[in-house]
Amino acid sequence: MKGLILKDFYLIKKHIVLLLIIVIAFSFSFNESNTIIYQSIFSALITGSTVMTTFAYDEQRKWTRFAQTMPISRKQYICSKFLFTIIMSTMGAAIGVITSFIASLINSNISINASSVIFSLIFATLIGVSLNTILIPLLLKFGVEKTRIMRFFVLGIPMAVIVLITGILKENFEISQEFILGLKFIIPISLIIFIYIIYLISVRIFKKKDI
Repeated sequence: MKGLILKDFYLIKKHIVLLLIIVIAFSFSFNESNTIIYQSIFSALITGSTVMTTFAYDEQRKWTRFAQTMPISRKQYICSKFLFTIIMSTMGAAIGVITSFIASLINSNISINASSVIFSLIFATLIGVSLNTILIPLLLKFGVEKTRIMRFFVLGIPMAVIVLITGILKENFEISQEFILGLKFIIPISLIIFIYIIYLISVRIFKKKDI
């Protein structure tokens, strides 16, 4: 399992520096106090999406066919992709939080506290993982090229819905502190369940796939 994850990191090592530059540059473009969560989510989405790049390399070099000659089960292969996505999304969310903290030192309009940092890190990681792992069963079923087209809808529509609902709630409803605390508990658990379901679907698709 460790070897599979390291393989994916070696594949994308040339892209990591460029990704970090993009994420950091975009993060510093925010200048409001409530954008730490958006910075973290964006960073997690960008870094987590590198899982598609690893699938592209595997497909191009026919690595999955070669892996069948090794003591690697199909379930282990899928698990390594999910763990890779979790690591990359966590890394991205952490970068978003760090750049937010640095921005708060530069810009007095931005204020950050410990609770917002912890929640942003956890929530952004789960959002990054859940939206990027949706791509995995699509990659297994349709291949890289078709999934590249579909990902704009897969990633764009959920994000648009989240932003829309958030805006409607803020403008039309007085949100209580109890309601916010409830969401902070319910949403992470729901996302973890969702990620696990996507994992099971991915394993099932890959086990039936003729390589």
